[in-house]
Amino acid sequence: MADSVIYQRVGDYHIFLVGMPYSVHELISPTADGEYNIYINSILSNAKRIEAYHHALEHIKNGDFDANNIGADVQEIEYRAHNSK
Repeated sequence: MADSVIYQRVGDYHIFLVGMPYSVHELISPTADGEYNIYINSILSNAKRIEAYHHALEHIKNGDFDANNIGADVQEIEYRAHNSK
């Protein structure tokens, strides 16, 4: 049986609750029209889902998907995101 997908739109964000490996908390995919798809792992607890959502918003707010980051190493983006505070 395939995982069900739960979807909600909040402003320019399309939020999907989907099954993923436990090690993946969230994924973010910019759309061609300047919006963002945020995929949250459905097997996380509610508290971890909220944490993952806020983590995704921080990446968007920090401009991690801007043109200057195209092709950038994901680990480098994560390092900057977690060490810029």
